[in-house]
Amino acid sequence: MSILTAEVPTPFGPLWVGGDAARITEISWQPIAGPSHRGELDWFVEALAGYLDRSLEAFPGGLGFEGQRPVWFKTAPAVRPESFTQKAYTAMCAIRYGQTVSYAGLGRMLGNRFLARAVGNVCASNPVPIVVPCHRVVGARSLGGYTPGLDKKRWLMALENPFLAER
Repeated sequence: MSILTAEVPTPFGPLWVGGDAARITEISWQPIAGPSHRGELDWFVEALAGYLDRSLEAFPGGLGFEGQRPVWFKTAPAVRPESFTQKAYTAMCAIRYGQTVSYAGLGRMLGNRFLARAVGNVCASNPVPIVVPCHRVVGARSLGGYTPGLDKKRWLMALENPFLAER
């Protein structure tokens, strides 16, 4: 099945969403190649608009995987994460709206606080940011990194919790 795209306005310019009627496979501030949807992505675009206007804290559906790659499904699949990467994405999804966890803290949730660097690598390769909220993972003494840019990480954190913008 071909990946369909939608463009969603944000204060940081357009955010592109890629997927189909059943799943979201990519979210990016860079254009995503593919034909524009004709309503197939409305289920997610409407939820994303609610998130952006602070009327929605949790997205419909749930996390699943295509290999190691996280995918957001319209209907949450029953999935049992097996690999470290899958477990890290699953743990990120457990971070509550408006909260943060350090890279080492997420590593500790995965069984070893020394996994902070590995957690950071998983965050950096996240193809579906926002729904798999890697922006909620921070350094012990800093914001840490964010592939789309720290300005966007600060903005997403402040959107969810204005007190986090002061970090």
